[in-house]
Amino acid sequence: MFAVRDFAKKPSRGDGFRLLTVLATIAVCVAVLAAEPKKPKPKKKPKTGSASNAASQYKPETEIDISGAYHAFVGGENFPSTLDIWGPKATLKIAMDGQDKPMVGMFLKNHLKVVSRYGADNFNLTTMVEAKFDGVSFSGKYSRADTQLGTKVAPIVLTPVWHGGGGGTAVKMPLPRQMSDIPGTYGLALTKDGKTINAQAEFTLDDGTIKVKMGGREYACDYSHKELTPVYWKGNRMDIFKLAPTVNGFQGSFMKEVGNKQEQYQVNLVKGRGGGGHERRWTWVYDAIINNAPPVWIAKLTMHEEEATLVIDINGRKAAMKGSLVEGILSATGKHGSTTASIRAQKNANGFAGLFRKGRGNAVQTFPIILKNRPARAAAGPVW
Repeated sequence: MFAVRDFAKKPSRGDGFRLLTVLATIAVCVAVLAAEPKKPKPKKKPKTGSASNAASQYKPETEIDISGAYHAFVGGENFPSTLDIWGPKATLKIAMDGQDKPMVGMFLKNHLKVVSRYGADNFNLTTMVEAKFDGVSFSGKYSRADTQLGTKVAPIVLTPVWHGGGGGTAVKMPLPRQMSDIPGTYGLALTKDGKTINAQAEFTLDDGTIKVKMGGREYACDYSHKELTPVYWKGNRMDIFKLAPTVNGFQGSFMKEVGNKQEQYQVNLVKGRGGGGHERRWTWVYDAIINNAPPVWIAKLTMHEEEATLVIDINGRKAAMKGSLVEGILSATGKHGSTTASIRAQKNANGFAGLFRKGRGNAVQTFPIILKNRPARAAAGPVW
């Protein structure tokens, strides 16, 4: 069984032959996994006009990491915050009135619950956040209690900073708007009756036509420097956007018509750096199984073109490696604590399979490793 104590155990000289056998076995297994033809699964046809089916047309092969910087809207005020999620473990830090001790807890089934306690030296202050993830943002309640002021509860919304312009940095574009300036990723805000839906929109050019992917659907329109009118029409549903250019994106209206029922929203689109597309470094989350035995760790693979960064949380200590993912081969080297760590693994239908090494010189240990796909969250944001 692979456990923490096994990780520290030095191999004997007599392990050489067994190690070569393991390497040969793993190489054969990886080759078989890579070469085995995959039978395509029959695809179910979505029902006409079904927004939920349209939204599920794209489903990533593994979980997408949602850790990072967030805007925390608490009782109408905005505070910078950071959310860090590793499987079921979650840490939230909100910079609020100097009380920025991390709240620690769980993230399970799209529900976040984190708590921090300061102790008697700070009036037994306790802060807690309970919120539900909708595919883009978290919404719920923020609680704060101490022996001096009692308990206060306020609504909280956590929105990733790349909505509204990658990390708060919006791209400025010329007016009148040129067609070549339009492609990119935008933070989208739809407002109706005082409530706002935050999502993401991807603008592309296709042989002179402007195409926009958002809300699980694809819209299309012709170019105009005065107003864009992306349209989606399927079955008894028709959507029409009317978007006037602004310095950072577009503003306007959105009309949704299903049958004879109409709904109208105000629209704000802000183009941002790092918000998505080729500029965003996407991070994928896997279950890491080392030496073919539990426990199961969490691994995060961050990709930008062919550059790859892999971090595995092994018993609370991170093994961080940098390298590449080229032609299905993940190869990276780095550190686990004070020693060297490296991985070489072949991509397959279920994730990756290969070898993980730790140590230096005669103390090098080699283990088979599997990075297994985790269940992907169904939506990349709310549909409307």
